[in-house]
Amino acid sequence: MQFQLPVNLRQEVIKYDPTLKKLETETTKTQRKKPAYPLGNVISLGLIPEDIVKLSDQQLAIDTINKASVDSRFHAFHKVTGEVFAVIYHMKHFWVAVWMPRNKDDEEYWYGISVAFKDNATARKQFTGKLFHNARYSGHNSAFIPDISYMRSVRVGRTDWCVTTQFITQEHINDGYTRTYWFDVDNNHPIQSYRNNTGSAHRALTSFTEQLNARIPAWEDTRYTWNGWARTTPEGNTIKFCLQQMRQSLVGCDEDQQQKLGFEHTTNWYIERFINTRLYPRISRDLLKSKWFRNKVNMMCTKTSAAFNSADPIRASVKPICQPVAELLHFVESADHLYTLYPDINDDLVKSRYDLLVETEFRVNQKDLALLWIQNNLSHDSFLNMLAKFHEYKQREAEEETSDYRRNWNMHDWTGLYSFFWRDFDDILSMLNQVLTYNNTKQDASKQLNPQPKRWRFQEWHDHLMAETWKIQNPNHDLPQKLFPQPISTDGHTFFQPIDTHQLAHWGRAAHNCVGSSNYVEGIKKYKFMIVLCMIGGKPRYTVQLKVDNGMMHVSQIADVGNKRLDDQERSAVEQAFSVALQQRETQLS
Repeated sequence: MQFQLPVNLRQEVIKYDPTLKKLETETTKTQRKKPAYPLGNVISLGLIPEDIVKLSDQQLAIDTINKASVDSRFHAFHKVTGEVFAVIYHMKHFWVAVWMPRNKDDEEYWYGISVAFKDNATARKQFTGKLFHNARYSGHNSAFIPDISYMRSVRVGRTDWCVTTQFITQEHINDGYTRTYWFDVDNNHPIQSYRNNTGSAHRALTSFTEQLNARIPAWEDTRYTWNGWARTTPEGNTIKFCLQQMRQSLVGCDEDQQQKLGFEHTTNWYIERFINTRLYPRISRDLLKSKWFRNKVNMMCTKTSAAFNSADPIRASVKPICQPVAELLHFVESADHLYTLYPDINDDLVKSRYDLLVETEFRVNQKDLALLWIQNNLSHDSFLNMLAKFHEYKQREAEEETSDYRRNWNMHDWTGLYSFFWRDFDDILSMLNQVLTYNNTKQDASKQLNPQPKRWRFQEWHDHLMAETWKIQNPNHDLPQKLFPQPISTDGHTFFQPIDTHQLAHWGRAAHNCVGSSNYVEGIKKYKFMIVLCMIGGKPRYTVQLKVDNGMMHVSQIADVGNKRLDDQERSAVEQAFSVALQQRETQLS
């Protein structure tokens, strides 16, 4: 049974009718008038001074933000030339406005920032309790606005607002209020580039930041200081601050020492630090006290001061200021390693090699046997001459480099000069110590390098030690000699077989191939193949691999020095000479 309800009665029982109830709700929503300012009309709060942005322009921006979707609730104010000088935005109940003075030479304040929110329970939940956190300190009192009581209370219509406007002066910057607060005023309202609802606002605020930074005096190349305001502060606009960017203790003083000793950009201060530091314990104190070194330090101070005083007032790199100090530090460090190697070296000799020691790096670790052997067998002049030849070779190589990137790779970041690290010398010390330690354990207790290098040529010395350490690491084993137990010469070719694994390895290094590897050694030992070596004119040339099958000998491969392939004429000549050598061997056997 069904009844058609009259209109008035239907309205009386509409709450029992889910369909009509839904329709009525939708109709009511349609008819309800939307508020003009759902986020609030904050024009009367004075978020931006009228002399910065006209009230009419501010009102237009506020109107636009109130009508916009969440991802577009911001407005950037531009100069005629296009630069952003002010931004206003709404984020999670917070209105935030930031601006800079129209005149960049205005010394009263760097920038202004305002924050406002409705004084209700919902907005207060979004408030962390602190605005504008200090970059140096933490805790309640570190914020510029530590709690809501520090904000103004303003009534607009029937709504109470909490408002604060701050003009950030140099005094605030000196006190540590150096954060980019317009990106997050209270650590709870972040404007982030990767979020859909704040990405566009972030770009506008980034443009504002760039324009503000263009006004702020700053040091460039401060890799370990992220405070962009540093140069505006008393402690940041100093030679000491610039030198600290090298991330190297000021002449060997740690932070605690620096606090106790203070800092003076004077010749006496630097010399005293060099003499007393623990970082360079072996450099001659007589050298550091000499008139020559005092002149070097005095010149360093003069150049550093001149570079600091002539630096561009807005944008300047700290590198030219650090360069004279970095150069002298580099010399002292290299000289300290040199005195470690030769404690009795003449100070005048070290002074004469100043430029060489500045542009080269080498490390001398405490390897007693190696140091003792070098001190007894390698003269000061010989070592420095090898270092000079290394520097000459690396400099020539760097100057021939066509790539700017590769060329700059060889430049020291702070001295601005060439810096070549003699890595192979560190390898020499390690290998030499290994060889001497091994020899010292043998019955003869010899601490000599046997055999001794005939000439002090670095590469030959390096290769010799490599061979000796290889012998230590790889015990020697005899190899079968079935084909040529003794060398056989014919037609300028001398054929022989390696008598042991060390001889085979030595041939591999001389011929620049891998015949000395374990694979070839095992193959020879297990009679899988034979290796025959061929010299021409007393020098290594050909490495020949042979296999025998069913009474037939086959040449598997012939390689020249460096695994170079032979052309047909060369291969034919070697095979012909080898055939004659086989005939001679047959005659010997018969």
